[in-house]
Amino acid sequence: MADSGILYVLTNPVMPGLVKIGCTTGKVEDRIRDVSAATGVPVAFHCHFAARVDDMAAKEKTLHQLFSDKRLNPKREFFEVAPEKVVLAIRMGPFSEETPGKVDIPLEEEKALEKAEEADSKRRSNIKLEEIGIPVGAQLTLSRGEDVHATVVSGNRVEYEGDVMSLSKAAVSALHKLGYKTPAASGSDYWMYDGRTLDEVRIAKEAESVGELSGDQ
Repeated sequence: MADSGILYVLTNPVMPGLVKIGCTTGKVEDRIRDVSAATGVPVAFHCHFAARVDDMAAKEKTLHQLFSDKRLNPKREFFEVAPEKVVLAIRMGPFSEETPGKVDIPLEEEKALEKAEEADSKRRSNIKLEEIGIPVGAQLTLSRGEDVHATVVSGNRVEYEGDVMSLSKAAVSALHKLGYKTPAASGSDYWMYDGRTLDEVRIAKEAESVGELSGDQ
């Protein structure tokens, strides 16, 4: 392919709500180690999604332009956008998935990352579907498959293909069935309700609550 390379979407557990959109002609694992090695980065990055595409540089530029209103600094590749929205844009053209599994990093870095991921996991697990306006019986749609659904049941769980499970387990199961390599997933990143990921719904609900409190003062 002409100008073949890899587009990647990176996240970091200590940078909730932000993604890094970039590209590389080398291995994604090497790029992750490079950007994670900067002294200003608390813990290593995680590859949410990576895909080999034709016209890599042009497509990276298109992604940056598409999400320009979400860019924090024009000199940096960080955007305040749900990672799956970027994945959706990449999936609109031909691609082959190159998402790596676990990336080897120094042991002390790995321990720091695990600690940060645990804290992030606890934050995400605090999502209570009914509290953010998603009732039992509501239908959720997978971000990468408009025909893939799960139904909300009691206990903050969902029914997917006849089995009751957590949002994350259902997301991983659905992604693998579609052929994606994602080894682990936060369900709030992948399940959508009324066109928004659950994480986006949560953030909007929290902002609404803050606004109401401010109005009461």
